[in-house]
Amino acid sequence: MAEERGGRVPLQSDPFQIPRESPSDAFVRTSSSPVFPLVLMKVSKGSNPGGAAVEVRIDEKTYDFLKTRIHTDNLMLYLDAGNGAVGQLGYDMVATFQVMAGLGMLPDIEDWITESRQSMSKLLSGRVDHAAQHDKALQQATTILDELGILDEVQQLDLLHSTASEVLRDKKMDVGTMIYRMAMAIYHSGMTGRSVVSIMDDPSSAYFKMVGSAAYESMRSEFSPVMNLPLGARIHATKVLITFVIASYVYHKAIGGNQK
Repeated sequence: MAEERGGRVPLQSDPFQIPRESPSDAFVRTSSSPVFPLVLMKVSKGSNPGGAAVEVRIDEKTYDFLKTRIHTDNLMLYLDAGNGAVGQLGYDMVATFQVMAGLGMLPDIEDWITESRQSMSKLLSGRVDHAAQHDKALQQATTILDELGILDEVQQLDLLHSTASEVLRDKKMDVGTMIYRMAMAIYHSGMTGRSVVSIMDDPSSAYFKMVGSAAYESMRSEFSPVMNLPLGARIHATKVLITFVIASYVYHKAIGGNQK
């Protein structure tokens, strides 16, 4: 995943540890690597904020290379407000957002960015966000998790449901962003041991369960942003997609509980 990539430090006693690159080898490799600046996006302030997307035209050969190597022509940036950093989301995230929007479980990407900016502005102004439940999103998520065979497991994970309730209580983010952040927490949980949801530890099996589900069969076009990727990327992006479905289910259940 392109977001929040964290390097693993190998143990010194590992007999299979790859020897560290020599300073001269690193110098030559870095000097000869073909890395080019691609675009400068200027951000300015104003009383009437602009759109959520900009289009940059590049030559055909560069475009084809870009699309082939990173599997998308949508380059999406995110703002890490906690650390004051800007990063790029990878093809897996962009494809997942497109599928989630097609299934009615997230807004379209541009609409979500607009909502997210509004949440950020409210947070910086000391105001709060009010979450609303979307019955279609909860229904879709319930169906998919049930067909993947993990609905009961997700329902019993107190960590997910307790976290969702606390984040909702803080009222700092729009629902789309809350789902995105929990999905990232689920995805990266495996870095500290076993994943909080077992299916995340076996991405290939998760992929085959997804493509064998009735939900996929009945909504192939909605799943196409992920399923049109090459096989390896498709399996990886499906893992990301499942984390978002889990997060959507948990949050919409929590929102419904808070509204009763």
